[in-house]
Amino acid sequence: MRTVGRNITAELIIAEYNAARADCLQGLIGQQSILTWSIAAIGVLFAAGLSIDTKVHAASTVRPWVFLGGVPLLALGASVAWLGEIFRMERDAHYMRLLERSTWPSDLMQEYEGNNQKVTDKMVTYRTLMLNTWVAHGKPPSRNRVVGYFGGIIIYLGATAGALAVGAALLHEYKTTAFVCGGAWCVIYIGIILIQLARIVDYSKLGLGESLVDLASPRVPGDNPKK
Repeated sequence: MRTVGRNITAELIIAEYNAARADCLQGLIGQQSILTWSIAAIGVLFAAGLSIDTKVHAASTVRPWVFLGGVPLLALGASVAWLGEIFRMERDAHYMRLLERSTWPSDLMQEYEGNNQKVTDKMVTYRTLMLNTWVAHGKPPSRNRVVGYFGGIIIYLGATAGALAVGAALLHEYKTTAFVCGGAWCVIYIGIILIQLARIVDYSKLGLGESLVDLASPRVPGDNPKK
């Protein structure tokens, strides 16, 4: 009976692990989809705003607000949704790491704790669930590069700042006020992004300093690449 119990537990762990992994992959698809359509939409708004014929009635009033309102709001909504999907991925990955450690034998857990909660390549030979823990807490660090998320943030922040600058420049009056308000909006936007990033990094259990180390694929000690 004891063996049957262990088998049932193992099956449940694998089923739940696969479910978490599937949800994580859905988050990956979602964030890629959001990034794609939002960049396209921002490009369309920019093109539309720049191509509006100034001879059209009220065009001089509409054009600045395409950049002062339309693009910044779109970038904010898209970036919040995009980071939400990344948070979903990190949440699932964190849960998978907990499941992985629940399968580890006591000697592996002792080695892990004695190694400052880092996974070495040698520990993979234990042949137990370890992939996500190895990625997030492996040696050398930065296998889990949350720094990659900054690519999308730079796109959204650049689009926001650029649109606000163009919109302020198109105004016939209150330019100074528009630039000041645009700067304030950028500060608020950065604050919102940092709050979301803090939640993501907390789940990844990887400090910002570690994530910035070795942006390229790190060389694993002991590797002998062919020349």
